[in-house]
Amino acid sequence: MPTAPGAGATTIALLLSSLIARERRRPGLLISASSGPRSAADLLPYSASAAEMPAARAPRTVAQAIEALGNSPDGLLSCLRLPEGSDNPDALMRSWTRAQHDYLRFFDTAVTETGNAGALGPALLDLHRRHHSTILVSPAQRASMDRGRDLAARLLGEARGKRGALLHVVVATRPGYPLVPEPGAGESLVPFDHSLAGGGGSASAPGLLDPLTSRVIADVAATSISGCIAALSRRSRRALASERGLGGSDQLLPSIGKVSP
Repeated sequence: MPTAPGAGATTIALLLSSLIARERRRPGLLISASSGPRSAADLLPYSASAAEMPAARAPRTVAQAIEALGNSPDGLLSCLRLPEGSDNPDALMRSWTRAQHDYLRFFDTAVTETGNAGALGPALLDLHRRHHSTILVSPAQRASMDRGRDLAARLLGEARGKRGALLHVVVATRPGYPLVPEPGAGESLVPFDHSLAGGGGSASAPGLLDPLTSRVIADVAATSISGCIAALSRRSRRALASERGLGGSDQLLPSIGKVSP
């Protein structure tokens, strides 16, 4: 989620979805909910539009989902364009919920690209709660970085108890070291990279990036996946506790079992 225009959020979404799908060798889905004009769906020639997908013909298998959406030449990444952007948050959430119901279960991972976080309104918190990991993307400017930090603090407060990763990625959009505060916990600084200059998505694979940029992107991807694992692990423990009829005062700890106060 970009906290300001031109933050590089589309580039981050493209790189993360590509890297995760290729490393895991399992199909990934990139949901493009940005109105563009250079959204992920605009940049990927194999993207499909949700507006052209009839609800009555929702896929029932992985093969049907990939056939309906199309995929990258290596067969690992699909992209679905949502018809609404951040200028219509209610309609955006309805489209995203439909995509979640019809397609997400067929993919190993899913990355959602959105428009400016400030324009999402209530949909911002809703999307944060529905994703295992949330990444705020700010340009490497002091005011924008502070705004991103304030937004992260607000999400942490309003979604108290949510498990998963909340990351703040700060992107240098011009040469030289940016005059911004040192990254804190949960923050990463993506250095200026000439292979990405001039528009998000100009690098088709993380291997084309400078080594430092590649390491930062890989670290963000690993932290995001760790957040997913943490959230899913908690959900699994809750489901197991429910099946065993444990009360609210009991806990299930991994590899330990039932623990009473």
